[in-house]
Parts: sequence; structure tokens; C-alpha cells
Amino acid sequence: MRESDAIESLSWIRVYAPDTFPLSQFARVVSDNEWPLFEKDLLSEVSGRPDRWASIVLGEVLAQGEPDSEIGRIPLSRGSATFSMPLARCLTLHDNEKLAVLCRERLRMAETDRRFVRRPVSTTDLEPVWALAQSSIDHALSAKDAVEVVVNSAHAYQRNVESRTGTSSPKITDYKELYGDSAEERVLAFQKLVASIEASRSTSVTTVATLAAAAFLVGRGTSHSFLLRKVPALAPRAFAWFGLIASYVGVRGWDPQWTRAAKGLEKQIRAGFDWADPPSADICWIEYSWLANKFSNAQPYAEIAQTTTRTLSIEVVPGSTCQFRLVATEPTKVPKNETNPSAARSVRETELQAILDQFMSLATKAGQILGTSTSKPASSQGSLPLSKTTPPSKPSRSKKSSPKYPDS
Repeated sequence: MRESDAIESLSWIRVYAPDTFPLSQFARVVSDNEWPLFEKDLLSEVSGRPDRWASIVLGEVLAQGEPDSEIGRIPLSRGSATFSMPLARCLTLHDNEKLAVLCRERLRMAETDRRFVRRPVSTTDLEPVWALAQSSIDHALSAKDAVEVVVNSAHAYQRNVESRTGTSSPKITDYKELYGDSAEERVLAFQKLVASIEASRSTSVTTVATLAAAAFLVGRGTSHSFLLRKVPALAPRAFAWFGLIASYVGVRGWDPQWTRAAKGLEKQIRAGFDWADPPSADICWIEYSWLANKFSNAQPYAEIAQTTTRTLSIEVVPGSTCQFRLVATEPTKVPKNETNPSAARSVRETELQAILDQFMSLATKAGQILGTSTSKPASSQGSLPLSKTTPPSKPSRSKKSSPKYPDS
């Protein structure tokens, strides 16, 4: 579809052919500017390191979960509600950096939509994690090496991108016990690090990465991820960095629960894609972009949602879907004079009602015009004198039917 015709075409379809909207439920819709990015064979060799992205997605799932939720009890379907999943799918299926940039830009645009619930981890928080996930490190690292790479990279990102000059972050190398063989000493060292972080009140990227690295060193793997919740203000972002460290270490550093969850998410990332596949999302990006710019409330989103009225799944790029949670509707916004529940009409019903009102108005005007044109001949006929109009004569009766009798 040409982007220049998208607004007019989608508006017409939604009003005059509502049964065919969203159009993406019947055919895959791609803009003419986006199509050249898919010219190569999409079913080529899989790349993008889905095994590495699975741990990053799991880290973001933990960041969005309940504070007391365990990894084994978290449904894997929540992976589709993360920002990392569509990007992982995009890189795995298409292996196109330009398309990956487009995917990240669209995720940031959808994130700013106030009709969606705000997430504890933003795309800005995930940018350095995503950049490191696409690094050229192909082999598994030890826990010590992975921690060093991640913490140093976070420090470099903070220095070059954030340019913060606030309080300094605690250095993980100052807590030698974290690298020791005693589990008790590692736990005590982690507690000291947490106290230092709370005292510094630092929320920088380096501090968050250091917290995640310390929790990973305590368990020498993913078994002690729950320690991150001891710092609630930093825990959501720290889980994303924790997943990055786990992706560098690989399966040998994963506990059984992390392994099962990561392997399940990896299957979702590796799932194939074909242009003829039935739609897995509620709406494509072109349709979402049009609705987001045309309407100011969440009612059009709720009408389209197929699974539940509180979530909307968007196909950010073909094959990559992201699920967003809708903000609950506030009852105070309803006018006080509308006490009847039937008065609260949907946007589509309102548009159709307006069209019907216009049609009835035109029909009334047409009737008035036709009525004035036919009134003159009707009045001339009515002015004829009644005396000249004779009633029809009654038929005479035959002799057989009415015989005459003699007068008595």
C-alpha cells in the first residue's frame, strides 16, 4: 500500500466496509517504502543468535513480572509483551540492519502512546543491552569474563551517551569476595554492595549493570536472580542486564528453571515466517499508525483487540509482533447527563449515525423539492365545481328480478 493513499483508503474501509477492517486480517499489508527491505529471500539461513536473545527476553519478562514471581511460574506467553521479542524476531528472520533500525524506531513510537500502559523498562533502558546483544562475541564466556565485558561496556556507554557527572557508581572489583569460592562470603559481599548503592543513590547504567553482575556472581549463574529485587528501584533494569550476562555465559551458567524458560522463548524466536501465514497480530503497523494519529481515545483499539479488551498486538514489522496493554478507561470521563448505558456509543457507531443523519437530511430536502413541483396540478383539479360532477347512475333492474304487482 502506498503511504500517500493509506489515510484515505483505511478511512473508507473502516466506515463503508467495517467487516473488512482491519485489512491485515485478510492480507499482509506493507507500505511501498518498507517493501524494498524484504527483497531478499526471507526463508534463508537463520541468524541473529536466537539463543542469546532468549535470555535477554527472559530478563525483560522478569522485569515486568510481579515482585514475588518465580521463573518457573511465569507464562512464556509474556515474551510477546516485551520490546526485545519483536527485535529478536526481526534480526532472526530478516537479518537486515536497516529493518532492525526501523523496528526499534517503531517500538519507541508505540511506547510513547499514552493509551498503552507504561512499562517498567523502556526502550531507552534497553538500547545498550540490545547493542551488546549484537556484538561479535560468538563463543561462551566464563562468568568472570562476562561480568567484566558487560560492566565495562555499560561504563563506556554511560560516558559516551549519557554524559553523567553525578555520584560515582560502586566498582564491582572492590568486592573481591564476589569472586571467591565461599557462598556465604559472596552473599555478604553482595549485601555490602547493595548498601553502597543505596547510600550513593546512583541510578546510572553502570550501577544497574554492576548490581546485575554481582547477583550473577553470587550464584555463579542464574540461580540467584531474585537478589536483584533487594533494590526495587533498580531491579527492572537490572533484570535486563542480568539476562545479557546469562546470554554471554550460555547454558552452562543456567539453572534448570532458567534453562526451561529460555529454551521455550528461543522456540518462539526461531518460529518460521511466511507471507501466506494467517495473521498472528490484531493489526499491522500502517493501520496502527493511522488510528494513533486519527483518534485520541483507546476505544478504536479495544474494538480491534481479538484476545482481550485490555491488550492489542501490533505487527511492528512482518513476522515480529509486540503486545501492548491498554490503559483502563476512566468512568469519570463519561458526561453526567448520559445515565443510560446505551448512550455510550462506539466510534464506529457514531460515524455511521452521522452518515445516516446526512442521508436523512438529503432525503427530506429532496422530498420537499418534489412536493412543491407536484402541488400546482393537484390544486387546479381541486378547484373544479362540484355541481358538474354527477354521480354514476344506478343500473336498472330487470323485470325478472323486480316484478310489478297490481295496485290493490
